[in-house]
Amino acid sequence: AVTVEHFTVGRVNRISSVHLHAGGKGLNVARVLSLLGAPVEAVAPVGGDSGRFLVRRLAAEGIPFAGVEIDGETRTNLKVADSSTDTHTDINEPGPALSPGALAALKDRFLGGLGPGDWAVFSGSVPPGVDKGLYGQWIAEARQAGVRTVLDADGEALALGLAAGPDLIKPNQDELEAWVGHSIEGEEPLFEAVAALRHAGAQTVAVSLGPRGAWLFQ
Repeated sequence: AVTVEHFTVGRVNRISSVHLHAGGKGLNVARVLSLLGAPVEAVAPVGGDSGRFLVRRLAAEGIPFAGVEIDGETRTNLKVADSSTDTHTDINEPGPALSPGALAALKDRFLGGLGPGDWAVFSGSVPPGVDKGLYGQWIAEARQAGVRTVLDADGEALALGLAAGPDLIKPNQDELEAWVGHSIEGEEPLFEAVAALRHAGAQTVAVSLGPRGAWLFQ
């Protein structure tokens, strides 16, 4: 995460501050749950120097973490904050591809540690080359084992995951608008979009709307 005053595309920009974070949607969920005192474990593929940084930082924070070793380098995303315009620009890497063996190890480590009454959060983007229906497949297996499931994804991963009937989904406004194919400004379009999500398989729906707050539909 860097701070650049008067960030301008196509020009030389100078960074005034740099902060390194162990981030990602799933890890952020684990971090908040840990701070709230809930028993939690994060599971993710890790590789290279940035993967080792991730492991060290999570250990320093006391967040239980199971890293599955992979070839390649854990991705680093760049967040550019400009207080002069009150804007944030995200520049996200695609991340490393996963071999069939690494994917199988990740699945075994994640689903193998779950039992009836547990909650499993499937969060973030699917690695390059991996079937976009992966979350849906794993959600279906988890639910058969009595595990409650949460899906926080976008695009095709969200669309295919809905069919597995996750207990909770959490799209933001952009993700929901992309799924329904139109704007959801105002309450009525929002309610119609949530009804469509439920028809597609979602149960409880939490929608985050940035400065407009959030809605929870149960």
